[in-house]
Amino acid sequence: MGKAAGHFTYIEDPDGTLIEFVETHKIPIIEKLGWYLSLKNRDREKPLANWMLNMLGLNKVKD
Repeated sequence: MGKAAGHFTYIEDPDGTLIEFVETHKIPIIEKLGWYLSLKNRDREKPLANWMLNMLGLNKVKD
């Protein structure tokens, strides 16, 4: 996840596939501008707002 901050845990399922669990607190939106999305104070029971999900799309790496 690059410069994202949080807790990361890995387990292996019975077929040998690795599964990553991520609890993140800081997600880079536009790293060059220093824009980060902080998730520390949000209500954990509510899903992310659509504008937050759309902002995450700006950080895609193109092949």
